[in-house]
Amino acid sequence: MIARLALVAVLVMTGCSTQTVNYSFDPAILDSHLSSLDLLDSWNIRGRLSVRTDKGGHIGRIAWARSGTNHQIDIYGSLGSGHIRIVADPREAVLTDSDGWMAVGANAQRVLDVYLGWRFPVTEMESWVLGKAYPYSSAEKKWDTLGHVVEIEQEGWQVVFSQYGTFDGYDLPTRYRFFASDDLQQEMAKQRPQAEVPNEIRLVISSWSLN
Repeated sequence: MIARLALVAVLVMTGCSTQTVNYSFDPAILDSHLSSLDLLDSWNIRGRLSVRTDKGGHIGRIAWARSGTNHQIDIYGSLGSGHIRIVADPREAVLTDSDGWMAVGANAQRVLDVYLGWRFPVTEMESWVLGKAYPYSSAEKKWDTLGHVVEIEQEGWQVVFSQYGTFDGYDLPTRYRFFASDDLQQEMAKQRPQAEVPNEIRLVISSWSLN
């Protein structure tokens, strides 16, 4: 394990400014990898999603289909309920569950916040799932020698990427752990005292499909 860690070259960045650089690889590798990810605006993933909260845990499945700016997200069991479906486009998002409950809002984040009572980071996860930071807020990132991100700290979450695979010529993550910071947990608990407060989310992707 120590030997493996010794092989990892880390580039730590916050926002657009570089804090620490350890180049043992050609920076062009990183630029090429990030540029390739920017081309991916249509994809489908399927996998296992688990959420651990201050009141227990939930295990289930997720299927997420993105086509440009349109999304359909199906979550089964992972968020303490049956089946949740979110259909979103640039105009609005609609959430329905297996009991017939429905919410309409400006985007997927809004309707999911209302449904759960706590903030599942679906907005940022659209970027994180590809192995890149959410582009509209500062982030601290670490990379390996192949240009893969191995850790992102952003919006109160620490995202750890532990496994990658190659799909249609793209290197994409398949195993993730999302840790909520203490400050974020306290903020969520204060905003919604009766709601569950998440401290860890795990995602294991079994299928990547690129359109």
